[in-house]
Amino acid sequence: MLLAFLCLSYATYFAVRYAAQAPLDLFNFRQSQTALSAFWLASNGFHLAYETPVVGMPWSVPFEFPLYQYLVALLSQLTGAPLDVAGRLLSFVFLALCLLPARAITRQLKLGDATWYVFAALLFSSPIYLYWGRTFMIETTSLFFAVAAIKYFLELLSAPGNLRSGALFFVCMSLSILQKATTGLPVLAILGIVYLFVSLHALLDRRAQGTISYWRFCVPRIVFAAVYVIVPLLIGALWTAYTDHVKELSPMGKLLTSNALKGWNWGTLAQRTSAELYTKVLWGRVALQNLGGLLGLAVLVLAMLSKVEKVVKYALICALAMGLLPFLLFTNLHIVHTYYQSANVLFLLFALALALTKLCSRYLPELPLVPVIALLLVGSNYYWFSQEYAPAARTVFDAENSRDYDLGATLKREMPNDKAFVGYGNDWNSTWAYMAERKSFTVPTWAQDYAKLAANPESFIPADKLGGVVLCSEGTNYPTVNELSRWVSQRPAWKMSMVHGCFVALKNTVSIPHGANVRAVQCDGGFDRADYTVSGDQAMFTVAGWAKFAGEAADSRQNLLISLSKDGGAPQYFEAIQIARNPGTVTSAGANRGFSTMLSPPQMSGVYRVGVARVLGDVVEACQLSQDVPVNVK
Repeated sequence: MLLAFLCLSYATYFAVRYAAQAPLDLFNFRQSQTALSAFWLASNGFHLAYETPVVGMPWSVPFEFPLYQYLVALLSQLTGAPLDVAGRLLSFVFLALCLLPARAITRQLKLGDATWYVFAALLFSSPIYLYWGRTFMIETTSLFFAVAAIKYFLELLSAPGNLRSGALFFVCMSLSILQKATTGLPVLAILGIVYLFVSLHALLDRRAQGTISYWRFCVPRIVFAAVYVIVPLLIGALWTAYTDHVKELSPMGKLLTSNALKGWNWGTLAQRTSAELYTKVLWGRVALQNLGGLLGLAVLVLAMLSKVEKVVKYALICALAMGLLPFLLFTNLHIVHTYYQSANVLFLLFALALALTKLCSRYLPELPLVPVIALLLVGSNYYWFSQEYAPAARTVFDAENSRDYDLGATLKREMPNDKAFVGYGNDWNSTWAYMAERKSFTVPTWAQDYAKLAANPESFIPADKLGGVVLCSEGTNYPTVNELSRWVSQRPAWKMSMVHGCFVALKNTVSIPHGANVRAVQCDGGFDRADYTVSGDQAMFTVAGWAKFAGEAADSRQNLLISLSKDGGAPQYFEAIQIARNPGTVTSAGANRGFSTMLSPPQMSGVYRVGVARVLGDVVEACQLSQDVPVNVK
């Protein structure tokens, strides 16, 4: 009991302590996708065709039913908690709630309190649940409803006419499948097999007694199966058909329908017999890191071979089946994703707790082996958690250590709320869109008409809605920086900059007043770079540095300009993009005051003076900072 309490307490502390972490940690692709959906549900209200604006207009590409996402949005709005905090804590709450139906199940089957306490200790020390149980993901929500459905299923077996239990089973099972089909479907399959087994056993008993009426026996059970098994499946199928219909309305969504992804979801026969599945996933990722390795496997095997009570043996078989079947059904998903096991390892942990307590109570009741072995298993879990998951959970993301954080912060600050951006070099990952709180078409290389999209970012976002272009990779599959520079140079209302090694083009947002009064002011700052380069047929004048004007707060947005003059002539002004300083050059005065611009001027020669200014109302304030740049001067 004490061990379970300590493990739960530490898991709760860990979840709360790191709840504010941006969803940029492990598998940020899935976390940020869920977070992006929750953000736009909070902004737009609940819709079945909810928006996940990362693959272009019309923005909606629904996958799972958005129960968790909408609850996160409501929790954030009602409490004022940041969305990241609400998402992570709600995920952990659903994990903790799994203890309630698990407690009821142990009592219904008379498995003993010790089983539940050991299960709780294993669950909340398991690396999978310590980490993934507090991420911005739907996994624990679907898992909770699946475990709750098992509780009500057992009630139905003992009292088939119990309408309350029937209704709650139906609701919980349907919600589990709707929230994440790959979690709910294996559980429903095993429960269906259990019901078939129980029905056949009852049929044989009645036949032996000579008291059977096949009509009266079969009809109620067929109705039971139809209502409690087939209807939840039908609801899941109808939701999938609806989401496929919505996706078909989007050029990118057509590539993400259930039929288009069936190979990705189900995997191949070769994967089901591969060494990777059994050595890397089942042994390394599951048994070794979450079940105590050989110790846990030995306990499970001995329990299966022992003469424990029949109900214990059946419960072990069912728990093991629920834990192992998903690997054979959704093989590719479990190989590729380390978080997918959070849907089913809980059942293996329950089986291990049951095996341990029943083996010890039956064969060595006088020895305190249960707490000793449980402590060893928990210690093993914590060791493996410390190797990878704990450091990942403790990472604090900022503009220095995270490209996606830096890009998102820049886009959020520099782009109007009603504009969208096109991104290259991030697959169709939602990290940029979520951190920027902007809609996007983050273009994967496997998109249809990719060459057209690369050459014309406005192809799928109308020009009046397009506010930015991000390029983070160059090569045969992406636009080059020269191509992006050429695209910007053809649009006078755009500017270009470098942010964390990526190239960002944005629409100008600062209006330079015609005939503006220019006044000289003092500011802190300096230039990191001011040079002219030529690559191929494309010239580039790059200016970067930092500046802080008097009276400006460190985190406020400045309407920064770069001035460029030749031989003492009148300066031309170009809008700059405000950025964080590059890692290693941050100073206390300039950490949030970086600026960068990349100009594509016609052929240049002579000595050019570069300066820094800002627009303040109808006045241009020219900072005293300046640097002379010789261009093509011999």
